[in-house]
Amino acid sequence: MTEIPDYERYDYSTVWRGRGIENRAEKEIVSRWAVGETGIELGGGFGRITEVLEKRIGQMFMLDYSLSNLRRASSRLERTTLVRGSLDRLPFDDSVFDFIALIRVIHHVPDPDSLLA
Repeated sequence: MTEIPDYERYDYSTVWRGRGIENRAEKEIVSRWAVGETGIELGGGFGRITEVLEKRIGQMFMLDYSLSNLRRASSRLERTTLVRGSLDRLPFDDSVFDFIALIRVIHHVPDPDSLLA
């Protein structure tokens, strides 16, 4: 297993300050793709995209490794189940989700082919 960086001391939400147009455009695009009864955002961070997805997907989950990100996400999400986990050991069976989002995360994954498989 690859060492996971320390995301507990990093507030990813600060990256999005002042990026309103980019944020809005990305949310709009992703929301148009979102269909299904069950969905998950992998590496959902502070819930920026999941916030839009939970309005379009029946049962929504968000996975992130960082407890501080999950705490931030819990304050903005209304009905998403938050799960702490890593992308190399997903705590779900295969073929559980109708919709899977992986937004701005793949560059953090040492073996993307394995995750996508």
